[in-house]
Amino acid sequence: MHSLTAFGFAHIAIIAIGALLLVLSTFFTRPWPYAEWVKAAFWILGVAGVTWATIRFVLLFGDSSLSRQMHHFLYVTQLVLLGIAFGILALFFVSGEAVRGIRRWRELKEQDRVIYDLPPKLSELRLICARSHNRRVLLLTAILCIVLVAGLLSTHTRDGLIAVVALAGAVEIIGFVVVIRRAKQQSVELGFACPICHGALYDGRANRLRFRGECPQCKRFVIDLLAQMSSNQALERTAGRCDD
Repeated sequence: MHSLTAFGFAHIAIIAIGALLLVLSTFFTRPWPYAEWVKAAFWILGVAGVTWATIRFVLLFGDSSLSRQMHHFLYVTQLVLLGIAFGILALFFVSGEAVRGIRRWRELKEQDRVIYDLPPKLSELRLICARSHNRRVLLLTAILCIVLVAGLLSTHTRDGLIAVVALAGAVEIIGFVVVIRRAKQQSVELGFACPICHGALYDGRANRLRFRGECPQCKRFVIDLLAQMSSNQALERTAGRCDD
């Protein structure tokens, strides 16, 4: 059994408690200032952090009773979990969502939590875009986890570990760019587009439109125009049915 210093115990406890706090924040933070994919990312990070802390304690206190194979498995598993946690945190900061979330939180405070309602049809399109975007983020997270697990299990050298981390970072950055571009493309294809600049109203966050009533691309106020266009389309459909 290895000796556990006060600093080592604090190190493990801080990571475990921090992971739990991130999970709890997804339930008690209202309204949620970050993108929806951040919730799933925080849940994965929380599970990875708590599991990592548990394995660390097992390796520290039960090392003498573990077989060599089990010790190696747990050692590699904790590295994988740590890689997943740091990968998610890197995605959170590299994507800029950490800064944008803080900015949105401040905007909510300044605007007294004013939320603009979309017309029913556009609200349905936004929900479709959000669900598709969340599925792509989860797929990217799964691919990143597979790359990390496969890489860490297949290498045992320091240079190999560095190569695995570099590869995972490249996959994360490229995947994030692809996910964001596809979200914008789908938004335009579905017709969830700005009536002024014709850019995507859903950009992976969609909170600028809900909290400020502005297009995420041209930054112009479009809520009133969207409501007017939706009302005109409804009148045209009603007139068409009357003519029939």
